[in-house]
Amino acid sequence: MPHDPMALDLADAARVESAALDLLPSGIGIFNNDFNLVYANRSFRELRFLPERLCAPGTRLEDIVRHIAARGDYGAGDVDALVKDRMTDILTLKPWDDEQDIEGRRRLSIRHTPVPSLGLMITYADVTQERATERKLRENDERYSRVTDAVAEGIYDWNIVDNSLYVSDRVMGIFGFEGQLTSGDWYARVHPDQAEIYRDTLRECFRGKTAKVVCEYRIKTRDGDYRWVADHGLPIRNTAGRAIRLVGCISDITSEKSLREELDRARRQLEDALESIGEGFVLFDSQDRIVMCNSRYRGWFTDIAHMVRPGNTFESFMRAAVENGMFPAAANDPEGFMATVLARRRNPSGPREQFLRSGIWLQISDYKMKDGSHVGVYTDITEQKQRQTQIAKAKSEAESALEQLKAAQQQLIVQGKLASLGQLTAGIAHEIKNPLNFVNNFSALSVELVGEINDVLARVTLDRATQSDLDELTQVLKSNLEKVVQHGKRADSIVKNMLQHSREGYGEHRPADINAILEESLNLAYHGARAEKAGFSIAFQRDLDPSVGIADVYPQEITRVLLNIISNGFYAAMKRKAEAGDRFEPMLVAATKNLGDKVEIRIRDNGTGIPEAIRDKIFHPFFTTKPPGEGTGLGLSMSHDIIVKQHGGSIDVDTEPGIFTEFKIVLPRTSKI
Repeated sequence: MPHDPMALDLADAARVESAALDLLPSGIGIFNNDFNLVYANRSFRELRFLPERLCAPGTRLEDIVRHIAARGDYGAGDVDALVKDRMTDILTLKPWDDEQDIEGRRRLSIRHTPVPSLGLMITYADVTQERATERKLRENDERYSRVTDAVAEGIYDWNIVDNSLYVSDRVMGIFGFEGQLTSGDWYARVHPDQAEIYRDTLRECFRGKTAKVVCEYRIKTRDGDYRWVADHGLPIRNTAGRAIRLVGCISDITSEKSLREELDRARRQLEDALESIGEGFVLFDSQDRIVMCNSRYRGWFTDIAHMVRPGNTFESFMRAAVENGMFPAAANDPEGFMATVLARRRNPSGPREQFLRSGIWLQISDYKMKDGSHVGVYTDITEQKQRQTQIAKAKSEAESALEQLKAAQQQLIVQGKLASLGQLTAGIAHEIKNPLNFVNNFSALSVELVGEINDVLARVTLDRATQSDLDELTQVLKSNLEKVVQHGKRADSIVKNMLQHSREGYGEHRPADINAILEESLNLAYHGARAEKAGFSIAFQRDLDPSVGIADVYPQEITRVLLNIISNGFYAAMKRKAEAGDRFEPMLVAATKNLGDKVEIRIRDNGTGIPEAIRDKIFHPFFTTKPPGEGTGLGLSMSHDIIVKQHGGSIDVDTEPGIFTEFKIVLPRTSKI
């Protein structure tokens, strides 16, 4: 069966119409006389948040109302009662408009429109933005009104096109104006001294050379007095860029001007006062920017004086000064110097001193104020530092003189002590020597007499027993006398040694070659040992620093010390050889070293060493480790006095029993005596 073309055209038209209605932002729902849905577009469903099943043709309006009530859009209460009340209103078919807040903080406008003979049309419109805009307009109107009433400034609106001028009540009240004002009235009241400035300011703004009108001038009040005003205006331009209105505010700044003038006068007085003081003065704000400083302060920064001005920060011009080499202390570590300076400014802890490349010394006192501002006072203390240097030099010289005096006094004491000891030793030695000579001489003579007695007895005939007893007695007597002679000779050697130590005089105090003294002492000690004991042999090792050079000493006394230590080394090394046998090789090492203002001498032997128990006693007078008759115990004691007390040096010993002994002597290169 063929299709009806007319029916197809009507169907297509209906689809197009439905599609067009779906595009509308307003929701449309049409119900017949039985209040069943005939048509609903997409916005009807979406604005009311309805499911598709309730938007199908034939759906009862009551079912839609019940869905909305159950969701809570009509408020709290029994759903049936809410539906009944709503349907009762709808069934009256009276036109009805309302607005309702819906989900998503949206505002929905609802309209019921009866359609005669057809039924009812319900439309929904989202009026959220419209209501928000209306609310903002109301708020702005209220705010403008309140601001106009509340602010101290007066508001004006000048229509340049028709030359009309609106001023707020505040302007009228400030200046006592009455009636309607024109721009000409206003300009006529401007003080003649500022009229030209005011006119030029307006022209610059109207011509677009400045964005706003900013001007201060005096204006005449109703009483004839002049008051200062601050005028801030903003032009409103048309599409051609021409200013057609000027909206702005007027502030009465008479009091502020008076205060400002007073402050300027006080500032000038302060600046004059600061210029009159001898210290450099600077004030920084809480951002560490210069507020003001006197020329004395600026004068310290000669090369960067252009940076020491209000608005610049302390750190900025200090870094420039560091780069310029103003502070010698910053040469090696500029960042470290800056970090230290900034840290002390943040937490001032008293005055600090700073030396400048120009030779000036500054004392800097930083003060942190409660509002975060900073005050710096810079005082030239160059003369004080010079006086301090002179005083310190004089003090050093006095202390040096005192030390020399003490050293001289100590030397006199040592010399007196050694002299007294020498005199005592010499006296004792001389007193002992005479009876000792008698002992030695008569002992030798008695040995001869014993021989003569034996010769006489040999001529006498005696029985065997008597002869045997006499031979035994004479032999014992002879042996005893020989021991007396032997020990007498040892005692004589000791006396001679004591006389040698007791000799008077220290020789000449003069600069001497330390290596030469050591070489001479080694030769003297070695040849003396060989003369005293046949077959004496010891290996030498020299490590003499050629740069050790000259030192102020008593050469004779230093030689005396070295001979004593070297001889002790020979003795210890030979004693170890006697114990160890021929496989052991005695050795003595002599070394010197340049210590700058001091010289060092080391004597090391590979002998028997010194036991730990007696190491601290070796410099005590009359203490010796040698067998009786082989040492006086005075050598190391006098060596200690010569090195420490006479020369102001030091003598130390390092030893390991059975391995080595090393004496270290340190002498000042220049004598303080």
